[in-house]
Amino acid sequence: MARKMLFLLTGMTIFLVVFLLIATSVMNRLQINNAANQCKEIGGSPNVEKDLFAINWSFSCDVD
Repeated sequence: MARKMLFLLTGMTIFLVVFLLIATSVMNRLQINNAANQCKEIGGSPNVEKDLFAINWSFSCDVD
C-alpha cells in the first residue's frame, strides 16, 4: 500500500512539474508575441532573445 502511494505521489509530482513548465512556456510566448506586435504597430523593430522554453527571455523595440 505504501509503495502504491509513493508511485502515485511521484507521478502526480512529475505531471505537475511538466504541466507548470508547459503553461509557463505558453504564457511567455503569448507575452513575447504581444510585445512584438505592439512594437511593430508603432513602426519599430522587435528584438527578442529567448531560450528553448521561453522561460528566460529579453525584449527590446528599436524605433527609428
